[in-house]
Amino acid sequence: MKEYVLILSLILSAFICVNLRPENIEMEVEEVTLFTKIGCEKCNYVKKTVDLKKLGVAEEVLSPDNPDSLAHLAWHELVSVAETQLPILVLDDSSSITGAIRIKNYLLGVNGQRSAIS
Repeated sequence: MKEYVLILSLILSAFICVNLRPENIEMEVEEVTLFTKIGCEKCNYVKKTVDLKKLGVAEEVLSPDNPDSLAHLAWHELVSVAETQLPILVLDDSSSITGAIRIKNYLLGVNGQRSAIS
């Protein structure tokens, strides 16, 4: 995850170089976003057991090749959390939930859609 922090620093430096401030950047944020990464078993568990699309959950895959997802993660101030805990579910009020089981239970419970289980 240290490479994510480095890339994030480069992204933020680019904002400053062109006189942009992150608080002035309009970000299109889905109401509920699941941050994942490739090869994450817990992330895959959530994606396999819950129909994210049906529930309207946007997935953001964190990788050095996806600076937009890293910037979105930083916007929610979750970079340090992502270094040790994935997946992360960010709710419409910007609060977050970590842990595959808690995320799955939340998504199934809030939406009351047991049919969302694959």
